[in-house]
Amino acid sequence: MDNERAIKKNLATIGEDYDTISDSLKKHLVSIQDIVNRKVEEQCVAIKTLQDSDLSVSSVCSELNISRNTAYRYNGLLRRYIESCSDQLADSNPLAIVERLKNENAEKQKQIYLMLDRDIDILSLKSTINQRDRLLQNNKQLLEQKNNRITELTKDCLQLRIALEQSNPKHPLIVFQQK
Repeated sequence: MDNERAIKKNLATIGEDYDTISDSLKKHLVSIQDIVNRKVEEQCVAIKTLQDSDLSVSSVCSELNISRNTAYRYNGLLRRYIESCSDQLADSNPLAIVERLKNENAEKQKQIYLMLDRDIDILSLKSTINQRDRLLQNNKQLLEQKNNRITELTKDCLQLRIALEQSNPKHPLIVFQQK
């Protein structure tokens, strides 16, 4: 019954309905599912074997039926040899390699996210700077316009004063400014 459920699930992922398939095809599907199940079991056994393949001084001494003291005697030659072999075995263990690559990938993803945050901050700062630059430019133009207006008004005042002096030199404003 588990085979049938697995077959239905797999057929659904490829857009097929188990109930519409002929009995002869169902027999082939059951045979294929048996092979798939066997391969999954082989993978599980292989993974278990790889997980249990670690070498240690204790495990080697136990398999050889020798004491650990023997491994530590003779300047630790046997211990160092076992540890060296253990390191080599660990370096070639596909599970250890996958785990190391996962850790490296996670670290690189973390760096990417940090760089994305940095880039977003930089873009935000650039946008703020551009807005401030536009605001400063607008304020500069306004200031220039006001300065021009002040210059015009100053000229007008000067012309009015000259005209006032020429028409009435004794006007109280003219006398007040001279004092």
